Amino acid sequence: MFNVEHLDLIRAARARADVVILGVLSDEDVVARHGRPPVIPLGERLEILRHVRAVDTVVVYDASAIPLGAQVLVAADDAPFWPAAEALPELRTSTSAVLRHALRDVANEAVA
Repeated sequence: MFNVEHLDLIRAARARADVVILGVLSDEDVVARHGRPPVIPLGERLEILRHVRAVDTVVVYDASAIPLGAQVLVAADDAPFWPAAEALPELRTSTSAVLRHALRDVANEAVA
């Protein structure tokens, strides 16, 4: 879920780039990576992020659409998924991380 940690990452990207294009995973990609659907559906995530001032463009992430020579920056905890990307350090954590873990635990209990 989008939180202050993500805002820190966007600010760090803006400090390093003239143009910030934010790639958002599709709902299917979220399921593939995390084993559960996103809490906030793709359309709403795109709409929220379009209103962040430091972001120039928001797109559904597609590796084949990354312009040649573009610098790809990701959150440190996402770095294993993006071997060619540069990981940005986490500056602070959010209480939504606690909520995310709680939701994952509830989902795991429901499956068991």
